[in-house]
Amino acid sequence: MGGKDIGFLAACTRPAIVSFVGPHDAGKTTLLAAMFLAVFDSGDAPGNLGFAGSYSLSAWHDVSAFMTLDAEGASSFPPHTPDSDARVPGLLHLAFQDGACRRDLLFADAPGEWYSRWAREPSAAGSKGAAWVTTTARRNLLVADSAALSGDERFSAREQFDRLVGRLADATGRSNTALVWTKSDLEVSDTMRNHVESNFARHFGDAPVFRTQIPVEGGEIVEAQPAALMQVLEWTLQKPDSRTFSVVHNSPADDPFLAYGAAR
Repeated sequence: MGGKDIGFLAACTRPAIVSFVGPHDAGKTTLLAAMFLAVFDSGDAPGNLGFAGSYSLSAWHDVSAFMTLDAEGASSFPPHTPDSDARVPGLLHLAFQDGACRRDLLFADAPGEWYSRWAREPSAAGSKGAAWVTTTARRNLLVADSAALSGDERFSAREQFDRLVGRLADATGRSNTALVWTKSDLEVSDTMRNHVESNFARHFGDAPVFRTQIPVEGGEIVEAQPAALMQVLEWTLQKPDSRTFSVVHNSPADDPFLAYGAAR
């Protein structure tokens, strides 16, 4: 879905954009696809919410098809999200409902290079996409890559991640961001993990921290963690604030509908 589609959806409901913020190859698209497959397999969402449809099922299929078994019984991870100045963030829609309560989510799939450039220089031309996604989103999932933070370039990865944490904190509020560790089957040193989580808490207070993993053997997916993925989804479905509005009724008419003309 694109910008024009948001207007179509907003005519019926107020959609909440959910962004996956992190560097290239952090596992953002894989996390997105795995969350969809967890919902697809169960047909439900956390709590009392049930799946209520999607306007982008073909896009969901394109993203998640790599993680399902093919004719030869093999599976893989989604390919790298392409980086281009002409590209717009892909928005994938899911709707959930409990009685009269409907929640529409738009998951933003953007390339990690956007966020790396934005962290270095927010005013750069190549940073506009990341700035739009993070400031528009009602939920930001900040993705910490266990592979990068435990590999040979872990200190460089830590520096880049710290820069991104600070940029995100400057651009958004503290109530709408969570930290999500990906590839948690890989061992990250206690020192590194404590540094990442302490720095995140310094900027975002007691915001939640999640750990997800999709283990592989021989390059193929062998297991998923639907419970952990559902915890992340449950948090995205929560309302990040309690903003309300009221109608001022200063019209002599008894019908509240007529108050709109008199209250201007």
